[in-house]
Amino acid sequence: QSFELAEVDQHFKGIGKVLNFRKQQNFRVFGKNRTPLANITIVVSDHFNPSNILNLRWFNSYPSVVKKLSTLNHFIFSGKVRRYHNLNI
Repeated sequence: QSFELAEVDQHFKGIGKVLNFRKQQNFRVFGKNRTPLANITIVVSDHFNPSNILNLRWFNSYPSVVKKLSTLNHFIFSGKVRRYHNLNI
């Protein structure tokens, strides 16, 4: 679906091209065996209309998730659209 169809508090499935990947270490939370966790932000452009941009967020991600997401150029994603600091995520 085009990003234009995304609505807050509704489930959305989209296809995007990765424009930017950012990882921030979360020093407040640790995983099993004190594994460091990270918060991830990926900025993607819409496959159907590249001028539409969406920020995707993952919280408290294990290193294996960070590694996998950091290698992506294009991907299909789904989830519930939420607001976070006045941004749709």
